[in-house]
Amino acid sequence: MGTRRLKDTPADDFPLTESAAPPKGVVREGAYYSRFRLDKHVARGGAADVYLAYDPQINREIALRLVRIDIQDQELLAAERLGTVLQRTAGGVSSEAAKVLDYGEAEGFFFVATEFVQGESLDQVLSRSGGLPSRRAIAIAIELCCFIEQMQGIAPNSPVDRAALLIHGDIKPHNIIVTGDATIKIIDFGIARSLSHAAASTQNLFGTLPYVAPERLQSGKVDKLSDLWSVSIVLYQMVVGRLPFGSSSGDYAEFEREIAAGNLRPIPEEIPRTLAEIIRKSLDPKPDKRYSSATDLRYALEEVSKTSEFLQWSHTNEASAQVSRETSTAVVYDHRTGRVLRRDEIQSRLDHNKDINESSEYDELHTFVADASERIVRRVDSVASSVSLLRQDFAEIIKLLATRLEPSMATVEKRK
Repeated sequence: MGTRRLKDTPADDFPLTESAAPPKGVVREGAYYSRFRLDKHVARGGAADVYLAYDPQINREIALRLVRIDIQDQELLAAERLGTVLQRTAGGVSSEAAKVLDYGEAEGFFFVATEFVQGESLDQVLSRSGGLPSRRAIAIAIELCCFIEQMQGIAPNSPVDRAALLIHGDIKPHNIIVTGDATIKIIDFGIARSLSHAAASTQNLFGTLPYVAPERLQSGKVDKLSDLWSVSIVLYQMVVGRLPFGSSSGDYAEFEREIAAGNLRPIPEEIPRTLAEIIRKSLDPKPDKRYSSATDLRYALEEVSKTSEFLQWSHTNEASAQVSRETSTAVVYDHRTGRVLRRDEIQSRLDHNKDINESSEYDELHTFVADASERIVRRVDSVASSVSLLRQDFAEIIKLLATRLEPSMATVEKRK
């Protein structure tokens, strides 16, 4: 689900895609917009298109965000302009905020040039792997808490008039870039808001439904706890591997009711009790029962990460993830084409009914199961702390292997 006007449009009205066509009026990749050379169209979301571009004025690659000035929803354009000013402020006080290099209007578009961050979005990482290794998930959540703390410490004489704190308003995996050195960068401040010392909340009609706090859904306002709720959703998603709230029918109104009622999906029993309690508290539908600040949540996460229960679970969790990575990259031989295929390539072909016929599908998948089973068994023997978990997870495969090996072993015994 993309950023959109809350309580107003269908959930998929502003989808975020990585391969959308360039916006109307802008020449495709390789051409120029103003002084910028558009090298690659990266994404489309809401009213904006994002490009990897080259700025000859500073001789470096940048991320260029373009929004048409004549869009029908002028409130969205106004939000983009304000968000750009706030992002520029954020980049001056937080290393987690992508820095704004330039912005303005030209050729019918409002543009924002920001530093180009090498890496991939957390959304891409989670789409590929489900959840994250436990210690990495906690580390990212702590970084996000630090970002919120810094945003709530902006001085009154900052470029944002009398601002006491800055609210991003759309923290979600798509707007979190995981860099090559394992740090994070927060991007897209398109719907950000600022609060003065005197104000407790401010209006913000835009957001991404799964990451919006229940009180914000009801009032349309953001306050100092709005971003903390979003971070808590991301924490659950990283640890459990799915969103904490959802609609069985995909209906927007039902989704909203699930969030408002606090119908949290079950947290798996293997997750440490103390960590599960932190997640439940941070996602309580009543604001006064949650953590009162990002500092409090960060401290709780730092403390739980030191406990023996968490360390033991994280060791098992990461060993299991290693096995998963190994088996996900296993390869098999396609006897029909003479090619070596990866498991994900086979699955993709099966999903899209490509050119592997039924008999070949069976041979390939049968070979993959046998290969993967052998790799799993070897891994089990070398990771003592994970034996019980892995044996339980792959009991059926081991039984199958035993069944197939039994006749062969009987033949060997007879020969002896």
